[in-house]
Amino acid sequence: MGFPWPLSSHKEETYHDRSPASDISAHQEPYVTEALLAPEDVRPYTDSKPRRQILLQRCINIILFLVILAESIALYRCKRHLLVRQTPVPNFINVERTWIPDQRFAHKYMFSDNNAFAEVYKGWETLFPCKSTSFPQLGRPSLANPNLQLIFITSTAAMGMIHIDDGQSYINNPPYQSTLTLLGGSDAYMVTSIHQLHCLRIILSTYGVLRLGGTNDVDDAHLAHCFDYLRQGLMCSIDTSIEGNSTEYGEGWGSVHVCKDYSKIVKWIDHQTEGLEQVRTESQG
Repeated sequence: MGFPWPLSSHKEETYHDRSPASDISAHQEPYVTEALLAPEDVRPYTDSKPRRQILLQRCINIILFLVILAESIALYRCKRHLLVRQTPVPNFINVERTWIPDQRFAHKYMFSDNNAFAEVYKGWETLFPCKSTSFPQLGRPSLANPNLQLIFITSTAAMGMIHIDDGQSYINNPPYQSTLTLLGGSDAYMVTSIHQLHCLRIILSTYGVLRLGGTNDVDDAHLAHCFDYLRQGLMCSIDTSIEGNSTEYGEGWGSVHVCKDYSKIVKWIDHQTEGLEQVRTESQG
């Protein structure tokens, strides 16, 4: 018995077990998945905190690198302009000093009276090292010598002369070789600040003696040296302190300055020359 339709056009149907529940599940699956996921703006981001920490750490590292780089550049530029010389002299501390007049070293009557000038001149002895050694003195007028006379009793320490081992490893110029050299053949070098005070004292004595009618035989070349030496000293160690006009003391006084501790410098010089100083005496006038 044959089939009423051709076999070639027959398609075998495949049946799947699709229950109504499975159809509903298939249709609802995308919606359920989306419903279970929170919207992007409220969806929790579990690894955001570690990322923020990493970003913060990177920012801190970059900032630290830039700070170190800036400090290195600043230090390099500073070293280019900062000259540091080797020296056997210790680094003395800075102290604050208020400048006020001191009549032990100068006052307005010192050039009108012989005794007043002699007392002022004697007061300068306390400024120099080696206070136990005789210091340049001012001869008082007498019947035999009516004029003021400068009598120099000069110690090497009072001139700021100190001994330095292997001094030429620090200083280009050779040591002093004169009557002021230290005992035992020690090399003698002069401390600049004491040399400056020595020059100022020479100018003071020369002017004072001439004002008071005395005679003075200080060489003109020595005086010229002192003026230029003091000029260069002032311009080298420039004091940039700001001054006001003191109503109590007058112009320039009453202001605070940052200074080296001079008493410490004097003590150091005394220690350097202990047992090595010698004295020369000569009279001028």
